[in-house]
Amino acid sequence: KMLLLSIALILIPFAFLDKVFNNRTKRIIIILFSGYFIFLGGFRWLTGTDWYAYYYAFLNSDTIYGAFLAPHTMEWGYGFLNYIVNVLGGDYTIFLIIFTFLKVYLKYRVFISQYFINYALFSFFLFYCYEAGAIYGTRQTLAVSVIFLSICFIIQRKFLWFLALVVLATLIHRTAIVFIFSYWIFNYKSTQQQLLKVFLFSIVLYFIFLSIDPSFLTNLPIISNFSSYQEKLEAYSELQQISYGKVDAQTSNILGVIKKMLILLPLILSFNNLKSRLSSQQFYIYRGLLNTIIFGATIYFVFGAMASDFKRMNAYFDIFEILAIPILLYNIRNKKLILLVGLYFMVIAFSKLYTAIITFEDLLDPFYFIFDLPFYRHMY
Repeated sequence: KMLLLSIALILIPFAFLDKVFNNRTKRIIIILFSGYFIFLGGFRWLTGTDWYAYYYAFLNSDTIYGAFLAPHTMEWGYGFLNYIVNVLGGDYTIFLIIFTFLKVYLKYRVFISQYFINYALFSFFLFYCYEAGAIYGTRQTLAVSVIFLSICFIIQRKFLWFLALVVLATLIHRTAIVFIFSYWIFNYKSTQQQLLKVFLFSIVLYFIFLSIDPSFLTNLPIISNFSSYQEKLEAYSELQQISYGKVDAQTSNILGVIKKMLILLPLILSFNNLKSRLSSQQFYIYRGLLNTIIFGATIYFVFGAMASDFKRMNAYFDIFEILAIPILLYNIRNKKLILLVGLYFMVIAFSKLYTAIITFEDLLDPFYFIFDLPFYRHMY
């Protein structure tokens, strides 16, 4: 636990140095920290969620049948990655190194792009807090990274490249298909009033839908077509969403609403002010990011109220907060206020990291490496 939290503390000073370092220095800093993340993610052992499910999926993927055709196999894209590493003679540690590298590298490509390099260090700090630097995580985190890269092609209006990345992400984790609408959502010419109304109305719906029995979702045709997802929703329904890791459902719901409001309300309320300060392209990007984030928040509130597993779909959208927040931060007129607002978002981001770690503390602390064998940890 202390290892993962201490990395965030080390990153804090760098986060405020976007205006100090040139682009080359920023790339070097991000590469150095990214290399450390890949080391931690690649050489971990019995550390992180769903360890055995993914470990045995890898072991069983040494044949085409085991990787793609056997019952309970994962998506074909993820199965292909497992299969290739197996065929080339790699073990699970080699797989984890490649897996973590892909997650981190795809984010890196966005950070150093011409659209976001000006705020790269602050974005990188937020990325670490939001995803623990992609050190651990399931196949969805790789799908999120692929989706994250697609934002560059939305900005460039290259629809076919965007579509290809969404399809690829869906082959890694099927829930990524929900991002397909984002090409048009990003380009919608929204207003501050529209964004605020949608956001507040979705919160109202959230509390209304909390009282609805989630089991009815499993009978919807769109859900029944995804049999494995249907089974998962039924399991959540039977559990009545009692808990998630070490955090009970009610607390998780309250924290979710509070954190969404603390992050999104400042972004929305700054909309008109930034419109007058940013260049046309910068504002196009900021508005598009905010459109995308608000759409994800709507999914989080409306569908997440009925079944907590739907909240995971929001991962494809709220990751773009790490790009929108720095745009707001570095376009504040009052220089002293920049530090205050920066600290405000840092505290929120750090709380997200802390909550994620404490939720599965017994799976992350101590942080085991393959060098530490033999040892035992109860996994779930």
